[in-house]
Amino acid sequence: MINLNCAAYVADKLCFTNAGALFFRINDEDVKFRHAGIVCALYKGIDKTYIIDAKELNSDIISNVDESLAFLKRHLNISYKIETLQRENILELPEDALREAVVNAVCHRNYFEKGARVTVEIFDDRVEITNPGGVCKGITSKNFGKISLTRNSVIASMLYRIDYIEQMGTGILRMKNAAKNANVAEPKFDLHDFFKATFLRNQAFEQVTPQVRELLKIFKGEMNRTEIQENLNLSDRENLRLNYIQPALKQGFIELVYPDRPNHPQQKYRLTKIGKGLS
Repeated sequence: MINLNCAAYVADKLCFTNAGALFFRINDEDVKFRHAGIVCALYKGIDKTYIIDAKELNSDIISNVDESLAFLKRHLNISYKIETLQRENILELPEDALREAVVNAVCHRNYFEKGARVTVEIFDDRVEITNPGGVCKGITSKNFGKISLTRNSVIASMLYRIDYIEQMGTGILRMKNAAKNANVAEPKFDLHDFFKATFLRNQAFEQVTPQVRELLKIFKGEMNRTEIQENLNLSDRENLRLNYIQPALKQGFIELVYPDRPNHPQQKYRLTKIGKGLS
């Protein structure tokens, strides 16, 4: 334990270090970080108004990770594939990517931030996995996912020893590849004060037409039809309406800025949360 930096002598008494207490505690009395657990929540709708189920996890790091995955698997949809004598259960979001996101959250969170916990939240349209502290100093939007820096080196070392992470900064890429292989939208990442990984639910890429994908890519803030048409280099306004705007509205990727005035001459459009995830 001493060699692992998980224990040390204090006044001739062998004690857990902070990292050791997080990894090996039997209950939450064993560690001074009473905020170090994970909060899981299932909501009705796309905001936090109505909570359907919630669970606070206050065990050791590995138990918390595993129980978070169990919570996700319990509440996400499952489809069934039968090609052999045995049925294959397919989670709507790739389990490998979700596990990577939860492990990343507990590995890189700021444990000295006592006002917040790691959260695993399920909405009708997405899953959000958030940890306090943002990304480490030195990581920017340009090098994010390409270099490896850790805030908690002992925790990272312990997770590496049990094959929960790799030390090569490949976690973000593995999440993206898992999503691609499962034919779901790539996770999106927020790098600010809280680091957040967002996985869109029930949105297979084959359901999005090439025209709608093109439309989502050119969106900047709020745009009217003329601005959209110019950015898409389209000459046919009816083509824009039928094959771009109407399908995107119907699928919930864009929305009206003035919903009570759908035919207003100055009407504009903006991306929804789902649309932002695909843009």
